[in-house]
Amino acid sequence: MIINRITTAGVLIAAATVAGAPAEAQQRPQMRPMSINEWLQAERNNANMQRAVEEYERARYGTATPQQAYQPQPAYQPPSYGQPPQPAYRTYAPEQAQAPTGAPQAAPAQPVAPQPLTPNEPPGYHQPRYPQQQVQPQSPPYPYQAQPGGQLPQYSNQPNTYQVPPDALEKIDREYNPTGSTGTPLSGIYVNAHLGLPLVPQQAYSDSTSTGGADFSPLGIYADGALGYKFNDKFSVEFEGSYQQVDYEEARVSGGVSVIALLVNGQYTHQMRGGSSWYGTVGMGLAQHKISDADVSGTSTSFDGSDTVLAYQLGGGLLIPIDGHTSLDLGYKYFGTNAADISSTYGDFTAEYSSHVFMLGLNYQL
Repeated sequence: MIINRITTAGVLIAAATVAGAPAEAQQRPQMRPMSINEWLQAERNNANMQRAVEEYERARYGTATPQQAYQPQPAYQPPSYGQPPQPAYRTYAPEQAQAPTGAPQAAPAQPVAPQPLTPNEPPGYHQPRYPQQQVQPQSPPYPYQAQPGGQLPQYSNQPNTYQVPPDALEKIDREYNPTGSTGTPLSGIYVNAHLGLPLVPQQAYSDSTSTGGADFSPLGIYADGALGYKFNDKFSVEFEGSYQQVDYEEARVSGGVSVIALLVNGQYTHQMRGGSSWYGTVGMGLAQHKISDADVSGTSTSFDGSDTVLAYQLGGGLLIPIDGHTSLDLGYKYFGTNAADISSTYGDFTAEYSSHVFMLGLNYQL
């Protein structure tokens, strides 16, 4: 009967376990893999993790803060496991009731409860006291010494004296993720486009007999577009086409100057905290310097003409991320060309051109 009861209880327990398993599985939260940045944030207070970050900083960027010199710590004192002496107990033999001869014996009586020894009686058994166990701490190696098998040094008794640099996690995240902290790919093809205002200072015009200057209107037109490739989060190269046009601001001269340029630019980008980045760019190429509708009032003289010359530019700007692929571009560039040789009905002369361009545009990373 006892075996049947045990078997029945086991069957009931197993059935309850099977019935409760789906409910427990449903209540169990859904887990997802942690990203590298989430893992690094979770391990921010881990002393060994912080030392690993320091090693990474020192080897990769050379910017780690030196750790304080190792200071020996006092020997580890574990808590005592000894217990105060317990009073010894004496027991008496169980008393049995005297049953009449020939009668069945009665069940034995319950044993008498143990009684503590009196002060005059010799002490009995005492619970032993365990001697204190002296733990000798292992002498840690030099803080930056490599360990066998690539393991990190263990400093169980050492306080954490190294503070992770404020941008260490971001640097590690950029190294291990295919995108930057804003989600923008660190390499690949990109396109950009700008609209701007070219401010053209007075330009020198000269012929074989004289040299003069031409003034230009402060209101002009500038537009450009570029196709580029990012090699990493720092360096990129692009091909750019641009157009700018500005009118003369002379009492007796009408018309204006337009410049179409094709340039190859090299660009350096540095990412700042918050996701924004600044950049610097330099470029060289060719430009068509064209003077059109340039007439002298009151005469039939015109000095329209064009020439293809060497062009160059130098500038920089600020990229403000909008989403994972698009950034707002606030930029400036200085644009200039060699002097153009113009042939016209007015005669042959040379004309210079340069401008300060203030731009607003968009940059899209494919």
